[in-house]
Amino acid sequence: MAAQRSRTRPWRLLAALVLCAAAAAGQESRGSIRGRVSDSTGAVMAGTKVQATNLATKSGAASVTNEQGNYEIPYLLPGIYRVTVEAPGFKTAVRDQIELRVSDRLTLDFALQVGDVAESVVVTGETPLLESAAASIGMLMDQRRISELPIVGGNPVYLVRLSPGVASNAGRGNGHDPYNAGAGTTLIVVNGTRSGSSEVTMDGTPNMTELNNFYAPPQDMVQEFKIHTATYDASLGHATGAVTNISTKAGTNALHGSAYVFQSRIRAIPWFSNRWLHDPTTGPINDEKIRQVKQPYAHERAGVTVRGPVLIPRLYNGRNRTFFSAGYERAYQSQTTSQTGTVPPADQLRGDFSSLLRLGAQDQIYDPMTITSAAGGR
Repeated sequence: MAAQRSRTRPWRLLAALVLCAAAAAGQESRGSIRGRVSDSTGAVMAGTKVQATNLATKSGAASVTNEQGNYEIPYLLPGIYRVTVEAPGFKTAVRDQIELRVSDRLTLDFALQVGDVAESVVVTGETPLLESAAASIGMLMDQRRISELPIVGGNPVYLVRLSPGVASNAGRGNGHDPYNAGAGTTLIVVNGTRSGSSEVTMDGTPNMTELNNFYAPPQDMVQEFKIHTATYDASLGHATGAVTNISTKAGTNALHGSAYVFQSRIRAIPWFSNRWLHDPTTGPINDEKIRQVKQPYAHERAGVTVRGPVLIPRLYNGRNRTFFSAGYERAYQSQTTSQTGTVPPADQLRGDFSSLLRLGAQDQIYDPMTITSAAGGR
């Protein structure tokens, strides 16, 4: 019996400062809202102000329609938004509870009604918007799926295997660090493309190593992610396979956090093993028998996350402006495996194979250069 133990490396630590105004390099994971503003007759309206406000942070961005009445508000973090359109001589139009997901480019058109700008026309509870301004095809994994679905080792990107057209040929890990990132999630086959041709980005930044691995953030740090299985959109590139965009949780005006421990040692005995344990034909239950049914394996994962506004007493109040998000996770794995080998006896190690003569005439060893015919066809 040989015991094998492995610990995760310190890079599992994720301490990221997330600023609302931070610029992301690489493939864009933030979303955008675009559309056209017209009046009740269908005539386009130029110079109209359009404001998008994140309901969690009370921050956002604004745009002004051009001569064709079109507007676009780019670089918006995933979240729930309120979009407001104001123009002199028209009622204020408000679209509330607009869900913007990672890499979304939503189209939102407005038709203003004549009236006082102090009056508002609020539209809520609509059917979720379809993304009609992008050409890529993929699947979104939202926060509920990431937090509730069973995930090997807490690596949420394993869920890419649930996407249509995606298969994995690398098991659950890369052999060196199976409970973090690696070949288990990047060496995937997507719609017939070669294994190892996919890419992972985090908050728009390339998140890959030269060994086709990536740094996986703790499960509670991921807001959502989207795997693009057909990257026909011009904003995606670098890979012939899939592109997975991970969006981490950003800070909000309210302080949030979590702490967790997953311990495999307190798991129950599997049903089939438990049945064998109580089978009278296998003998009475004892400590040795219990050790046989319990798998010689232990996995422990513990972490903590925190996010909120940047507050420095008497110096700075970051509400509605500046936020932070940080987390730490440590994983531990211990496994005992059985190994069986064949070792030659001491005389054969010395080159003495005479003991084989005792096995019978059919198994005697001889010098092939001196072979002669013998009775019985030998």
